Amino acid sequence: MFECTAIKDREDYFKSCSARGGGSVFFGRLNGFSPEIRTFLQKYLDEIKRRGVFISERIQNPTGQQLQYFEEIMGLDFRQEAGFFDAALKKWLPRLNGRQRESVAGCMKLVLEEMEASGKNENIRKNGYIKFMCWLYYKFERILNLLGQEELPRILFEGYVNDYELRMLRILACAGCDILLLQYQGDEGYRKVDPDSRFSAVVPVENPQAFPQGFSVVAMVRETEQAQLLPEIHLEEPDRQVSTNTWLTGDLFDDSLKEPSARGREAFYYNMFVRIRGVEDAAVWESELVKWKLKLESQGRKVLLAEEVIRVPGVDETRKIPRKNYRSPEQLIGDLASYISFPKSRELEKLSRKAFAGVLQEESAKENSNMTRLTNRAICLLCWVNRYVPELFADWRIAAPPVFLLYGVCSNENEAVLLRFLSRIPVDVFEICPDLSLSCRLADRFLFDRTYGNSLPLGKFPAEVDSVRFKTAAYGAERELDTLMYQNTGLYRNRQFKKAIPVQLQTTYEEIAILWDQEAKYRPNFEVLSDRVMVPVICAKISGVPGSNAYEYWQTIASLAVEDTAVIYKLPYIEEFEDNPVRPHVTKFIRGEKLLFDKIKDHHAYQYGFLREDMQDYMLDKLQELLDRRLIEGTFTRGTEFTILSTALNLNKGFLRMIQKFDFTKKIPKLIVISTGEVMCTLGDSILVAYLSLLGFDVAIFTPTGYQNVEMNFTQQVLTEHQVGDYMYDLQAPNLKNVSKSSQRESLRDRLFRRAK
Repeated sequence: MFECTAIKDREDYFKSCSARGGGSVFFGRLNGFSPEIRTFLQKYLDEIKRRGVFISERIQNPTGQQLQYFEEIMGLDFRQEAGFFDAALKKWLPRLNGRQRESVAGCMKLVLEEMEASGKNENIRKNGYIKFMCWLYYKFERILNLLGQEELPRILFEGYVNDYELRMLRILACAGCDILLLQYQGDEGYRKVDPDSRFSAVVPVENPQAFPQGFSVVAMVRETEQAQLLPEIHLEEPDRQVSTNTWLTGDLFDDSLKEPSARGREAFYYNMFVRIRGVEDAAVWESELVKWKLKLESQGRKVLLAEEVIRVPGVDETRKIPRKNYRSPEQLIGDLASYISFPKSRELEKLSRKAFAGVLQEESAKENSNMTRLTNRAICLLCWVNRYVPELFADWRIAAPPVFLLYGVCSNENEAVLLRFLSRIPVDVFEICPDLSLSCRLADRFLFDRTYGNSLPLGKFPAEVDSVRFKTAAYGAERELDTLMYQNTGLYRNRQFKKAIPVQLQTTYEEIAILWDQEAKYRPNFEVLSDRVMVPVICAKISGVPGSNAYEYWQTIASLAVEDTAVIYKLPYIEEFEDNPVRPHVTKFIRGEKLLFDKIKDHHAYQYGFLREDMQDYMLDKLQELLDRRLIEGTFTRGTEFTILSTALNLNKGFLRMIQKFDFTKKIPKLIVISTGEVMCTLGDSILVAYLSLLGFDVAIFTPTGYQNVEMNFTQQVLTEHQVGDYMYDLQAPNLKNVSKSSQRESLRDRLFRRAK
């Protein structure tokens, strides 16, 4: 650790480490002015430009996003031990070498011990540790790797320090930084935090005067017509250049799924910059779009979605960007580009700075460009760079380039500049707008434009697969139906997939019988997504009796009672006050709006422990989804969530055996509900139907009366209703096992075209 020594001569600041005798730093306060001080400050600023950090007035407190990132990476452990600090710094600041890390860890321990000696409790010291770590990462990381060298890094602080800032500077000085506090109003403000001048010394000034009115570092630079803090554009070249759209085949969605190795040779980063307007096929637009996004995510790609507009920077974002008096676009661009810092990836930093400078130089060359407009645009872009680039590249792998998707159009030039910037770093950039009536401001020489003839309202991006109903194309001939149903029929191991995304098929009434007994892998819109599959399921309500023919009606239902089919012959099925061993305990199973999976599994009332582990996890995931989607009326508003838990965690043995057997690529378990009466169903009946549908069951509810039943408790459309004939009342459902099924021998064509009357 370094010692702060007395300052006898200002010029000692510029001596090398060995010329000082080794192990010495200066922590000084400059309170007076003279012509010689101006010269000294100019020289010190030259050093700051090369190897230092300039702070004006305050070190900004860590933002909520920065604190959240720290917690995600480091957790919230805290121990006031050198070994703990060393391990934490190794993970948090990987560019530090062992000697630098040991020095910073020791200095942090020393300062926190000083806080303890002054009466600060453990909670305050822990908060101080987190603040210091965030400042080291976000403010001082670029000079920490200079610690311990012959030329010491330097810090210039303009203004009065508060208690935490002084302790941060103490850590840096102890680790090997020279520090100069520039105090225009004298020493009184500093003495409030360090009354005895224990931590710093006054810099000697011969014949001191008060600082001139309005004096500041930036003003001094401007007055002397020097621009040391306002650099011209000077950018390091990245290791690879970005090659945009040079490799496209024209099948844009398929192109986007190609790995970099299939796009071109390793000398470049290959990316896409594409605008798609209109839709090719309105019938399958949403389903194709959501499948495309899921495929991207299954490749480990980060997909960042902006809908309609890109949120403008807030006051908290813009005020973090220092603004100076720029004389030229080059000064503006060069200075602001220097604030782009990504310590975890110098390559990403170089790419981003180059892209930032490139698009702003193009903006400055426009006829209507002026410094005010360019400054505002640059500040806005820099805020977006700080917001989106860390999120896109949080876990950057060259093999999995991130994707930025604007679902809508660029409505102004600032949004267009952001997309142009992103297209110049290794990001696949898409502007997708199905509505041809919306005008777009995006224009760029690298942009690949694709326009289709059909138009749809923009609406919301179908980000959740459950919000999309996948449609079959089986409205034509039998040949077309066969082609659709049996395409992509791969071979799969038994229970190869542990997770599934059931997606509801919107079918005709006639298709229910055709698709009902088909394996999942042969159904339309079955899709393999890495470690999970999309399982197309049926969830239908059939109201009325075709031709008022009860005999054929029961035959039709009986033909659907295939293997692994549960039949409920009347509603209500779950009685409101029936004994339920789970009900007394469900309040312990949820915190906030999230299930406590481990607590549920460990509880003595939990009944599913005999199922295979992956299926238990799947069932709890779908139960959480049922809560999140608020499909059942009263969820998280009237306590219905507790009824949902008690119902879903108390399925009978028949249902559990079907779930245990469920192989997501093969036969799908089924539920048939027959509701012939006029008695109201219970809330539990609705929960059962919704939950089994989310698990991947085919559900068919036969209601000859046409009355409402389970849907009365739904907040969204869960069932596709088919009106197939006249309403009939007072029917008694027979045992389907005893119903003749001879009519099932009719041909597929007859069944397809035999319309309900």
